[in-house]
Amino acid sequence: MSTDIKVPSEQTTSALVSDLFDDFKHLVELQFQLTRREIKVELRKRASAAVVCALGVGMLFLAAIVGCLTVVHLLHWVALPPRADLAWLPLWASYAVVTAVIAVSGGILALVGRVRFRSITSYQRVTTE
Repeated sequence: MSTDIKVPSEQTTSALVSDLFDDFKHLVELQFQLTRREIKVELRKRASAAVVCALGVGMLFLAAIVGCLTVVHLLHWVALPPRADLAWLPLWASYAVVTAVIAVSGGILALVGRVRFRSITSYQRVTTE
């Protein structure tokens, strides 16, 4: 009866060090991929918050323009002779209502964008450090 004992092939020290460096290189590559993904996700969140904030600021700018038109029509209404305007709601008041609606909507959007910016965690995570 013959007994065949297989002796595991012994690796040289240089082969072990080479495998160690290959594993380290692979781990570093995986870490960079993870960091890139985290940064992409964070940038998407920031971009979405920026869009909402920009819409809010744009609406506030529009409200300022319509507000200026409100003042112009108010001055015109004040200069009119009594009973010259037969409308139930003067034109300046109509502009004021529209200004208020646009300003409130823009303010809400700007605040939502600000809250989104503040809710985003910064790059100071363990993987990015």
